[in-house]
Amino acid sequence: MRTRHAVSALAATAVLLAAVFSVADAKNFTLGFLPALSGNKGQSKYFVGALIYALKHINSNKRVLAGHRLDYVLVDNKADTLTSIRGMTKQYFNKTVAFIGPDETCATEARVAAAWNLPMVAYKCRDSAVSNKVLYPTFARTIPSTSKVSKSVISLVSHYGWKRFTVVVGNCANWLEAASTLQTLAEKNGITINEVVTFEHPYIAKKHMETLVDNTYKSTRIYVFLGDSDALVDFVRAMRLKGLNDKGEYVVIAVEEKPFDPEAKLEYFKNYIEPEVLQCMVDAFRPVLMLLPTQPTNPHYEEFIDKTATYSTEAPFNAPMPPFPSFKPPVRLVPIYAAYLYDAVNLYAHALDEVLQEGGNIRNGTAIIEKVIGRTYKSIQGYSMYIDENGDAEANYTVVALQDDTEVDFGESLKPIGHFSSDGLMIPTYMVDTAVNWVGGKVPRDEPDCGFDGSKCKFQMDWPTLLICTVSLCIIVIATTFVIRHYIYEQRLASLLWKIEYKELLQQDPDSDLTMSEKTKRKVYGSHLGHLPVGGGGGRDKKDRRPYITFVTYKGTTVAVKHLRKRHVEINRAVKKELLQMKEITHDNLNRFIGACIDPPNICIIKQFCSRGSLKDILENDDLNLDNMLIASLVSDIIKGMIYLHVSPIMFHGKLRSSNCLVDSRWVVQIADFGLHQFCAPDSQVYLTEEYYEKRLWKAPELLRNHVATPTATQKGDVYSFGIILYEIHGRAGPWGTSHFSPKEIIERLKNPPGGSLVRPDTTQLKCAEFIIRCMQECWHEDPEVRPDFRFIRMRLKPMQKGMRSNIFDNMLAIMEKYADNLEDIVAERTKQLMKEKKKTEALLLRMLPRTVADQLTRGVSVVPEHYDSVSIYFSDVVGFTALSAESRPIQVVDLLNDLYTLFDRIIEEYDVYKVETIGDAYMVASGLPIRNGNNHAGEVASMSLHLLQAMKHFRVRHRPNETLQLRIGIHSGPVAAGVVGLKMPRYCLFGDTVNTASRMESTGLPCKIHCSAECKQILDKIRGYKVEERGYITVKGKGEVFTYFLVDEDKSYRQNRLALQSISRRIGDNGYVQHRAVGPTLQLDNTAPRSFGSSFLLDDDDDDDDLDSVKINMNGHVPLLGGSDLSPVSVSESIL
Repeated sequence: MRTRHAVSALAATAVLLAAVFSVADAKNFTLGFLPALSGNKGQSKYFVGALIYALKHINSNKRVLAGHRLDYVLVDNKADTLTSIRGMTKQYFNKTVAFIGPDETCATEARVAAAWNLPMVAYKCRDSAVSNKVLYPTFARTIPSTSKVSKSVISLVSHYGWKRFTVVVGNCANWLEAASTLQTLAEKNGITINEVVTFEHPYIAKKHMETLVDNTYKSTRIYVFLGDSDALVDFVRAMRLKGLNDKGEYVVIAVEEKPFDPEAKLEYFKNYIEPEVLQCMVDAFRPVLMLLPTQPTNPHYEEFIDKTATYSTEAPFNAPMPPFPSFKPPVRLVPIYAAYLYDAVNLYAHALDEVLQEGGNIRNGTAIIEKVIGRTYKSIQGYSMYIDENGDAEANYTVVALQDDTEVDFGESLKPIGHFSSDGLMIPTYMVDTAVNWVGGKVPRDEPDCGFDGSKCKFQMDWPTLLICTVSLCIIVIATTFVIRHYIYEQRLASLLWKIEYKELLQQDPDSDLTMSEKTKRKVYGSHLGHLPVGGGGGRDKKDRRPYITFVTYKGTTVAVKHLRKRHVEINRAVKKELLQMKEITHDNLNRFIGACIDPPNICIIKQFCSRGSLKDILENDDLNLDNMLIASLVSDIIKGMIYLHVSPIMFHGKLRSSNCLVDSRWVVQIADFGLHQFCAPDSQVYLTEEYYEKRLWKAPELLRNHVATPTATQKGDVYSFGIILYEIHGRAGPWGTSHFSPKEIIERLKNPPGGSLVRPDTTQLKCAEFIIRCMQECWHEDPEVRPDFRFIRMRLKPMQKGMRSNIFDNMLAIMEKYADNLEDIVAERTKQLMKEKKKTEALLLRMLPRTVADQLTRGVSVVPEHYDSVSIYFSDVVGFTALSAESRPIQVVDLLNDLYTLFDRIIEEYDVYKVETIGDAYMVASGLPIRNGNNHAGEVASMSLHLLQAMKHFRVRHRPNETLQLRIGIHSGPVAAGVVGLKMPRYCLFGDTVNTASRMESTGLPCKIHCSAECKQILDKIRGYKVEERGYITVKGKGEVFTYFLVDEDKSYRQNRLALQSISRRIGDNGYVQHRAVGPTLQLDNTAPRSFGSSFLLDDDDDDDDLDSVKINMNGHVPLLGGSDLSPVSVSESIL
C-alpha cells in the first residue's frame, strides 16, 4: 500500500520535476545503481564489480559518448521495494539520467521510472509484468526471461517435424509462465499440446514422477520438461524404469537455466560413482535434448570474471573474498548475472550515444528505450543477443545431447549438438552442428502409426467394395422412389423427434403417488442413485459428481435418466441416425428409448423405467427364490430381445450382461444399454480400474484381445455374453462363479490362456439340466463362427419351457403368485431375525446399565436421579501398572487389562454389586444401588474385595508369566446420588463425597491390602463375620486426619446366612405366608409359616434325608440352623416381618 502511494505521488510531480532538470549539455552523466548488497537476497555483492568494468570500458572508448563520461550513484536496496523507491527518489533529485537494476523486484520501480520518463535497464529481474510496454515504456532488461525459451523449443520441435507434445512443468511462477507462452506459440504455429502436467515445486517426492509417467506415456511420444535438474533426473529415470527408452520412441526436450559447462559432464548424472548406477543414469538421458544458455565464447571472458571479482571486493562494494579461492577457478564463483550487468550498462551507453547524436533529451526514457528495442548487440559472453519488442533479451540457447566421449570412462557425455539463430525472427532457426545419436537410428515420431488408441488402423479401405457400393448408390439415387424416401427420411432426421428439453425432466414430488420409495430405487440400479437438479441452469462441477442413473418424471411418467460423462456432444449426421434408429425401435423385450438431452452440461439419455431393477440385482438377492418356470421366462425374454436386436439396424449389442437386462413390474426382461455407440463415446481417457475389468467379464475372448480401447462388438460376441448370463442365472454366484481369480486376472487368462488350455467358468457345480450346460459351452466356443445364433439357442433351450402355459397372461399370473408367496416367507424370516436382534440389543444394554434403569430407558421414560442413604463403593488400582505399560507394547497392555477385567467381571457376578466403570487400571464397583439391600451392601463389597485379592495370587500376566500383579483396594460406605447422564451412550454415574472418599481410601492404601474407612467398618461390625485391623490415622485430602482400618478376613458362613435370610424375606407374601421354595442356600419353607416371633418354620437343610426340620425365629432376630450356627442377626422388621 505504501509503495502504491509513493508511485502515485511521484507520478503526479513527474512533469514538474522533468522541467526543472535539463542536463543535455552536461559532460558527466550519473547512473542510479540499485543492487541488493545486503538483506536476505543480497547476493549481488559478488558480481557488482561488472559495473565498474563496464564503465571503464565505455569511458575509455572514444567512439561511444565522445566528450562525455558515465558515473554512478550506489544505493543498496536490500531487495526491498520501498528502499529502492527511496533511493531512486534521491538519485532523481541528484540529476540521475538512468537506473541500472534493481535485482529481485522491479515492477514497482519500473512504474516509477516510467512516471519520471527515465530509462531503467535491469540485469537480474525476471518479473513477467514489466514486459508490458504500455505500462512500462521506459524499461528493458538484458537477462533473458524464462518464457523466452519457448521460441527455441518451438524451433526445435518444428525442425524435427513434430506436431504434438506434452508439457511437464514445475509448479512455480517462472516455469508456469514459460509453459503458458509455449502453449500460445504452439497454437500459432499449428502444433498441438496433448496436455500440460504439473508437479510440485520445490521438487521433493520421487514417486510422483513414476505416477506422472504412468498417466501420460500412453498419450504422447514427445515431452517438453520445464523444471529443475533434480526433477528432470527423476523423470528420465522413471521413463527408463518404464522401458520407454528401449525402442527410441520417446523424446524429452528439457530446459535448464544455468549455462552449459563442458567441464561438468557428470552434473546431470548426480555424480554417481558406481559403474552400474552411472550407466543406468546415462541410459536414462539417451532420449533427452537439453536446451541451456550458450556457454560464453568470448576468449577474454575469464579476464572479465577476474576483474569483476576484484572490483567487487574493492570500495564501495567491499564484498568479502570467497572462501578457498585457490581451490576453485574464479569463473565458477562469479554468477552469470555479471555478464548481464555488463551488457545492461553497455546497451544503455550505446542507446544514449545515438540519442545524443540526434540531439535528443538524455532524460527522455521513452526515446532511449526505443533505441534499445529491436537492437542486436554483442554480449560480453561473446555471442550476439537481441532485444525484442517487449524490451526483453532473447536468450541464446545451445542444444546438448548424449554423444560419444573418449575422455570419460563410460564413453558418453552431454555435448553440444546445435544452436539457434534469431536475426530478429519471431521463431529462431535451429542450426544443427552434430547429428543426434537416436536409439532407433531414426527420428522418433510424435504419434504411433496407428494413433495412440489404434483408431487409425482400425479400418482399411477396400477399394473393390467401395467401387461396387459407389456404383450401386448412384443407381439407387437415380430412382425416383429412393429420392422420395430419402427426402422423407431427411425430414424425420432433421425434426429431432428424440430431443427432450432438460427443463421437462422434473424431480419427483415427495407427496405424489408416482414417487418411488427409496427401497425401490435402490433395487433398480444399486448405488447409482441421486437427485436430479430441477431446471437446466445448474452446471456440473469439476469432479462430475452427478449419479449414473436418476429417476424423474417426464410427462407424468416415471423414467430413468442415464447421465453421460461428457462435457459436450457433436450432433452430426451419424449421431442423428443413431438417435433416430433408437427412437424407432420398439419391442417388448428391449428397453424403450424415450429421448435424449443434449444441452451442455446436462447430456443424458431418457429410458423406460423398470421397477424391479436389473437381472444382476435379482440374482444377487438371496431372499428371492427363482423356480424353473421363472428362470425359463427370464431366459426366453432375453433370447427374444436379442433375436430382434440382431435383425434390427443396430445389428448387435456389444455390452450384453446381467446388469443391462432390466426387469419390469410384470417380470418381463427388457434389454438395455444398446446402440448409440457414437453418442455415448466417452470424451476422456479410459482408466483401467477394477470396475473396468468387472464389466468385461461377459466379453468374448476375441474382443478382449483387440487392443483398441473400445473393441468392435459382434453378434457372435453377444452369443458368448449370453452364455455367461445363462451360467449366472443357474449358478447365482456371479458371471464366473466362485473363482478365486480377480476380474483383471480372469481377463488376462482369457486373452492369454495359460498353457494353451481355454479358460471358462466351472460348470461342474451347476444344478441344471445337461442340455443347458451344453448350450452354455457351445456359446463359449473359442471360434466365433462355431457359436450358434440366438434362433438356434431358442430351439436348444425349448425344453426349459416344459410345463409353461401357452397363454402369456396365465404364465405371468403364476409368476406373480409365486413371487407373493416368496415375499410372505421373507417377511416371516425377517421378523424372526428382528426379534433375535432385539434380544441381543437388550442384552447389550443390560451390560451397560442396571436392569431397572435399562427398563425405564427402553420404555422411553426419563430416569430421575435418586438419592441413596447408604451404599458401599469399591475402588482398586494395579500397583506399578504405569511402569509395566511403559515396558510393554500397546497390544500387550490391552490383552493384560482384558484378561484382568474378565477375571474381575466373572467374580463380581457372585455378589450383589454393580460395576460402575473402568478407567485404565482403575476398577469401580458399588453395592446398595439401584436396588437397596439394607446393610448388606458393605458385606457384599467386603466379601468381593477379599475374593478379588485372593484371585490375584493366581493371576499371571500373559506376556510376563513370571510376574504377578498387586491390587491396592479401598472401600467406603455413605450416601450418594445416582442417575443416568447423557443421551448418546448414556452412563449410570454416582455423585457425592462418598465416591471421593472411597477413591482416597484406594489411593492412600497399600499393595495387597483392603483399606477400609471407619464408616464401612461400623456397618461390617453390625452384620458381623469380618476381621479388621486398625491402621491408625492417615491424612486424606479434603478430610484431614482420618482413622482407618485394613480388612483382613471373613467368616463366609455369616454371608451365607444373610443370603438365606434375604431369600426368605423376599418370598414371604402379603398374607404372611411363604409362597414358594427359596432359591439359593439350603432353605425351604412350608406353606403355613406365619410372619411372627416364635413361629416355627419347616426348613430343608439340604442333607441326604427328605425330612423337614423345624426352626423358629427368635426374639433376638436369630434363625437357628442345624449344626449349631445361627443366621446372621438382622432387623426382624426389615428381613422377616
